[in-house]
Amino acid sequence: MDTALGHLRVIEVGSGAAIYCGHYLAELGADVLKVEPPGGDPVRLEGPFAGDIVDPERSLFFLRFNINKRSIVLDMEAADDRQVFKDLAATADIVVESYAPGYLDSLGIGYKHLRETNNGLVMVSLSPFGQTGPFRTFKGNNAVMEAMSGFLNTMGNNTQAPILSPAEFLSQVAGMHAAYYALAAIYYRRESGSGQYIDVSLQEVGTNMNTGLSDYGLRRLIRPRPRLGNIVGPSNIYKVKDGYVFTQPVTPRMWRAFAEWIGDPVLLQPEWESLEYRQGNEDIMEMITIPFAEGFTVAEYVAESQRKRIPATPLNPPEALLESEQAREIGSFVDLHHPVIGKYRSIRSPFRMSETPPQFRRPAPRTAEHREEIVEILGRERTPPAKTTATEGHRRLPLEGIRVLDFTRVLAGPTATLYLSFLGAEVIKVEELEIPNRDGTAVFADLNRGKKSVTVDLQKPEGRDLVLQLVSKSDVVIENFSAHVMERLGLGYEALRTARPEIVAISMPGFGRTGPLSEWGAYGPIIQANLGIYWMWRHADSQVEAGIRNPPLDYFAAAEAALATMSALEYREQTGKGQFIDLVMLEAGARVLGPTYIDSFVNGRRQEPKGWKSERYAPYGCYRCRGYDAWCVISCETDEEWKALVRVMGGPARAADDRFASKEARIENRADLDSLITEWTAQYTPRQVMHLLQREGVPAGVVQNAEDLYYDYHLRARGHIVSVSHPAPWGTFELNGMTAILSETPGNPMSPAPALGQHNQEIFMGLLGIPKETVQHLRERKVI
Repeated sequence: MDTALGHLRVIEVGSGAAIYCGHYLAELGADVLKVEPPGGDPVRLEGPFAGDIVDPERSLFFLRFNINKRSIVLDMEAADDRQVFKDLAATADIVVESYAPGYLDSLGIGYKHLRETNNGLVMVSLSPFGQTGPFRTFKGNNAVMEAMSGFLNTMGNNTQAPILSPAEFLSQVAGMHAAYYALAAIYYRRESGSGQYIDVSLQEVGTNMNTGLSDYGLRRLIRPRPRLGNIVGPSNIYKVKDGYVFTQPVTPRMWRAFAEWIGDPVLLQPEWESLEYRQGNEDIMEMITIPFAEGFTVAEYVAESQRKRIPATPLNPPEALLESEQAREIGSFVDLHHPVIGKYRSIRSPFRMSETPPQFRRPAPRTAEHREEIVEILGRERTPPAKTTATEGHRRLPLEGIRVLDFTRVLAGPTATLYLSFLGAEVIKVEELEIPNRDGTAVFADLNRGKKSVTVDLQKPEGRDLVLQLVSKSDVVIENFSAHVMERLGLGYEALRTARPEIVAISMPGFGRTGPLSEWGAYGPIIQANLGIYWMWRHADSQVEAGIRNPPLDYFAAAEAALATMSALEYREQTGKGQFIDLVMLEAGARVLGPTYIDSFVNGRRQEPKGWKSERYAPYGCYRCRGYDAWCVISCETDEEWKALVRVMGGPARAADDRFASKEARIENRADLDSLITEWTAQYTPRQVMHLLQREGVPAGVVQNAEDLYYDYHLRARGHIVSVSHPAPWGTFELNGMTAILSETPGNPMSPAPALGQHNQEIFMGLLGIPKETVQHLRERKVI
């Protein structure tokens, strides 16, 4: 057991988000058998290509996300190959697929058929809208689903169309969700004896990522698309003498340091300490802060800002990370080898696991490279998964009985522990004794559902001792403080495993535990600016300041933390060993742009933002429709879909122009093509456009805001909008549910968030057995 998942066999079939799910499981050690269609997986033709030679064995995209997999080609329309697939599934623990809903069932190889010979099989289906509901047959891809989930609406600013992510962000995150749900089902199978079916909807994964749905549910607030400029107080991209910086002084202390640094008497007035006041007077603030920043070089601004403990960073292009001193110091990139393209450099796995570090076992496979050895599997008897007889009292959720100590703050960490809470883990949130405005936001109520709250002063020895007592009765500890904060509190990994040798401890530092940036203050946006996400995530023709400033990285890292937790628990079940996981946020974010870094290394290419430019599809864009700030995404992947679009538009004469006669011609003339389509979409609302096109099989989706999601009848039909009864001051309101439907263990997204310290008595007196008099003494000393 030198890998976390080396005992599991996974079959990956279909394309799309299934590729990412298989990728993460393969990185963690699972034996992933990639079933490709005749001619190979279509993403083998996804660029960039090594040497810019278009060849299915030279796709850097395919190379990045298919490491450690084995390949076999099967034609699912052929009876003999379907039988091979069924026989392989009989030996598997997990099957991951991303075909259109119902397709595998129609061929007699869906879940109900496969479980006849493998009752312990866990099957995960990733689809745009899920396997049920009014939109289940709608066509969708990453672009359409970023729109329909509400994720796209928050990206960019209100001067241009919303901006698509540069690297299928939503699909990557959905693949991670699928992976940790699959492992949770495996964990449950060990006790129940049976597998289950998992329905992952990309739309529902997206609703969980900064869409504002909880704000609308609580207060009927609709977040406007961000303006060009400050995003929160003075958090902004600033042009300086020799480049750009991003700065984020969000806390009251940071604001005071920022205002004193500038020294302008206007900003030193007390009213400016109010975040609401700053947000209402951003034009005045920009008149002062923009000229101030212009007086510095990048190095001068960042050095002085960090010296004052104000988070700031250069706004870098992606390739800068390849030469970054911080990346070199912590070993963020590894040298690998591929038989076709030779040596290349790739971002390492962020799962720095002390017992089971991810390993490079084999390069991405050539088409059907492993057919013979995979077919040989069918001639060997494999020990079936260990089964037990389910008892009347067996747990109802996968992680019932798992206790998590949660020291996390802001977004990434609380989101990770939320996912564990949904699956039944008892999450104990360790909080400070007083937290201003803690209960004032819907986001807090959303991200802390199902958790318990205790208050402990970690600076006091008695507080540390209380925490170590809790550790002795826990399974997982997770924190996202700056590097070494836990060690300075006397709660580093050595102390934790002394209290509980089997503990799984996860740390989520911003820039790593060593290196010149290890002590930098860092929120998600700071890291995104540093590693190149902000540089890439904008329109091809827009100014640098017009890129996104939202924190999508936090949701990527949250899914990684949940997946790392599940893999470590699975390993512990096999060996009895806990471990330490160092999940560096810088590297987690760099994974989003994985093929981009390989392209810079292999081809020496300077990366530029693409926005809606695609080398594979046309039309492919976000088109203005009738109404205020109204948009619809249209993405034609085939000539048949283009012809259907032309029919729906009424067959305008211009559409028959030679400039649009082929996909290649449409890509070459995308500006004229987009103009033609916008003339049509401008006559209709986004929903009219979507329904007119989906009825004819054209992928299209509305760019939804929080209100649209709240009233989305497809989401409601699937039970995704849930009502949660929180304590005061929140009360009962509706918000998004889980990101998947599990057939046997559907999870619980409807438990309320706790009041501050609500569970002190239950945890300290009940769980730890501390006498009432001692608890009272601890209260009097303000330890709890």
